[in-house]
Amino acid sequence: MKIQLKERKLNNGDKSLYLEYYIGYERTPDGKIKHNRKKENLNLRIYKSNKPADKGNNKLTYDLANKILIQKQAKYNENNLDIFSDKRLKTNLIDYIEKIKESKNSSYSLKKHWINTINHLGNFCNPDTTTFKQVNESFVIKFKEYLLNLEDIHNNTASGYYEVFREALKKAYQEGILKDNPAKNVKGIKKTDVKRDYLTFEEIQKLAFANCENEKLKRAFLFACLTGLRWCDIYNLKWQDIEKFNDGSRLIFRQQKTKGVEYFDLSSQAVKLLGEPSKPDDKVFSGLKYTTDAYYRLQLWGKNAGINKKITFHMARHSFATLLLTKGVAIEVIQKLLGHRFLKTTQIYAKIVDEKKKEALNKIPDFKINL
Repeated sequence: MKIQLKERKLNNGDKSLYLEYYIGYERTPDGKIKHNRKKENLNLRIYKSNKPADKGNNKLTYDLANKILIQKQAKYNENNLDIFSDKRLKTNLIDYIEKIKESKNSSYSLKKHWINTINHLGNFCNPDTTTFKQVNESFVIKFKEYLLNLEDIHNNTASGYYEVFREALKKAYQEGILKDNPAKNVKGIKKTDVKRDYLTFEEIQKLAFANCENEKLKRAFLFACLTGLRWCDIYNLKWQDIEKFNDGSRLIFRQQKTKGVEYFDLSSQAVKLLGEPSKPDDKVFSGLKYTTDAYYRLQLWGKNAGINKKITFHMARHSFATLLLTKGVAIEVIQKLLGHRFLKTTQIYAKIVDEKKKEALNKIPDFKINL
């Protein structure tokens, strides 16, 4: 919490001094940020007059106000201010994070990340009795080590869970539950490069010709290969998101993951994959769900096409990016098409193309050279 000395201008030009306590912020149900502040009037006045006597009094008044500020800050640090109550430290940790999760307007996959983090936290500590009073730097370090030592999750998954935990602690500090953020000096879990599976142009062509038991799933997957859209965006895609533009069609939609509004021109082939238009508020691929059965249908479809890879829906997005890079499209353009905030995220695909180039060069046989 921050305590600052502030001035309020009066009608006659004088100034009234007061203290402002910044207790933190909270997010309202409509997604707006509400800052919580409390004011304390010091009943001290700074005079507008330029008379030497008034200037001297003003200096003494400022000195007094700053002494009060220092005293209040010291009391706050000792938890003696009413603003910071010991009752807040008794807030249940798991319950608090649960409330944050419920307040988030996130995609299913991101919400699942919060659910998994809460479950692991519940296994690490007692979910019924652990309060913020027990959450210190040592607690944070031990939970980080706990995540790193889990055998059934990848390092990058552990990194994601730890970031969720840190986000919750930061919010608790901003809201005045914690007087200090215990995670501020504990580094995050560094992510490692992950192999991104993708399909080549030839493999996508094979899938296009092969039989798939779920025709709607086939169209949605091939549409993702031509647009790079995530599963969550395709699942939520409605006919009202598609408009006629420059003798063609384009998408206008809000990404579920980044919440950014995207504009995407559709090729004529992509438009055909959408099927027959319906009501504006209807989903384009209505009835399509990415269930265990749908995953099984993808694998069976891949086998029918003679592809020896585990087919996932996100593979379509990777394939889209890789295809564009192999065709010489600038990586900055691909970044915009994928809706990535940072170029370094897109550069992961450039590594894939570099590996394929190296692999191709290694296939050149050695020449017999007589020098």
